[in-house]
Amino acid sequence: PIASINLCLDTLERIYKTQPEKVETYLKRARISSKRLISQVDRALAIAGADSIVSETSLVLLDELVAELTEEIRETYPKTSFSIIKSNISIQLPKNEVRSVLYSVIENAAKYSSHFCDEPSVVISISESNSGPLVKIKDNGPGLGEAGDYLFKAFSRGKWATENAVEGTGLGLHLAHKVAQKWGWTIAVSDNIDESGLSVSLRLVSV
Repeated sequence: PIASINLCLDTLERIYKTQPEKVETYLKRARISSKRLISQVDRALAIAGADSIVSETSLVLLDELVAELTEEIRETYPKTSFSIIKSNISIQLPKNEVRSVLYSVIENAAKYSSHFCDEPSVVISISESNSGPLVKIKDNGPGLGEAGDYLFKAFSRGKWATENAVEGTGLGLHLAHKVAQKWGWTIAVSDNIDESGLSVSLRLVSV
C-alpha cells in the first residue's frame, strides 16, 4: 500500500495541471491504498498486543458487521459481487478482533476472485451451529492449489499469486489465524466442490 500511495502522489505531481480530469482517479486510488495500509497496521497491532492487552468486548450483530465490511472492501474491488445470507445472530465478542479477522478473509476472497474471473463474487453466510456462530466466506477465485500447505504462514504467497502479480503482503490470513487462535475460534479452509474457488469457515465462540 505504501508503494501504491507514493506512485499515486508522484503521478498527481506530474499531471495535476496538464490532465486535471485524471486527478480524482489517482486521489481515489491513494485513499483506497491508505485505508488498506491502516487496516494492515491495525491487524499487526492486534497481534503485537494479543498476549498483553485485555480487549473490550461488546454485543456484536454479525449481519451488520459483515455488511459494513463488504461496503468498505467494495471500494477497492468495485466489480466484485457481494452476497450476504443473514441470520440475525448477536454474540459477545471483542469487536476489533473479530472485525480484523473477517476483514482479512473477505478482502482476500474479493482480491483473488477479481484477479481470476470476469464476474468475481463473494458469498458470506452467517448461521448458528451447536458449537457457536459460523461465518462462511465462499469465493470463485483460483482456489487453494499448492498454497494449502502454508496458507497461514507469515509472508507466504502462492505460486498463482506471484505469477499473476496479485498485490499482497502474505500477512493477512496469518494475522487472522493468530487472532482466531487467541480467542479460541477456528478457521477451516477448503476448495469448493465442483466449481472454482475457496471456502473459509470461521467458527466463533462467545466471551
